[in-house]
Amino acid sequence: QAWPRWEPPRRLSPMFASVTETPQSKAQESPSDEERDGSGVQYVYLIRHSESRWNRAQADSDYYGMFKEYDHGLSETGRQQAETLQSELALAEARVKESTPTWDREYLQRLVTPGVVFTSPFTRAIETAAIALKALLGAGVELVVMREAREHRSSCLAVDSSGVAVGEEVVKRVEEELKTLYGGEAPVDVPALNLKDVGDEWWSPSAEPEEIIASRQAAFLERLRALGPATSAIVVGHSHFFRRLLQTELNPKASITHKDIFASLQKHVIPPCGVVGLQLDWDASGGCIVEAVPLLGTALLPADSAQVDEGHCTRGGKACTGCATGSLVQSCTIA
Repeated sequence: QAWPRWEPPRRLSPMFASVTETPQSKAQESPSDEERDGSGVQYVYLIRHSESRWNRAQADSDYYGMFKEYDHGLSETGRQQAETLQSELALAEARVKESTPTWDREYLQRLVTPGVVFTSPFTRAIETAAIALKALLGAGVELVVMREAREHRSSCLAVDSSGVAVGEEVVKRVEEELKTLYGGEAPVDVPALNLKDVGDEWWSPSAEPEEIIASRQAAFLERLRALGPATSAIVVGHSHFFRRLLQTELNPKASITHKDIFASLQKHVIPPCGVVGLQLDWDASGGCIVEAVPLLGTALLPADSAQVDEGHCTRGGKACTGCATGSLVQSCTIA
């Protein structure tokens, strides 16, 4: 069954433009009084960081570019993606002020008025937040560096998931990266950062076992829950961290309304600078995420797509060597 289509934004890779849907959000249904005033659910927005130098090198099979540094900053394309998201958020704020009802109005209204923004400590995530969320942060929304939101370290070779700075050195590193990204004069300042979480070494020195990842995700969810009902928050983070969260916490009820979105988010990663809005109900059984929808033109791959996802064929849900080894697979030959 084909999903209704919209024109995907240019900031997304063509591979993520295969399938899109205009969700029928709860905001378009007749809500109860509790749903209408927002007291029953919490809104959380997942924003994946824009393209990093690691992502670019990986796509180009540039192994030197992948392993010559740790904690890679944004690529030129990543900068452009973050700037595009900045513009889209400004347009979203303007749309919210209009009286025309749309399926995503409630999501957008909360997106542009969050109570807090959390970011992974990795440089690429903080840079994305500084650029894309410039207006929000400039208006006084707190930017909290959250160690629990960092990307999983899958192996000792995952040097993009190894940090290099703690405490105030994090700020200095991001400042240097932004200056390099903009050719010496960055039009974006590093926003005030809450660094309480990163006063000591916050990254994993080696591959993380599943039990450590699960424990960190549980701590991440507890921090969101502590914000309280009727709150909204943005989390700028990473593809695999977000996918595991959606695989383990996406409530089966979410598949009733948005079957294809549900399946896609559990199989594929969110595209660079993609935005997915979540409704969290902490009393729900089977997973706290009761609704998940792509926003601001974020396009998703269909769940059964055999297109390249993060450098691998994903027919089986994991990196596949059935078609090729050591190179990007453009199509799947496995039935």
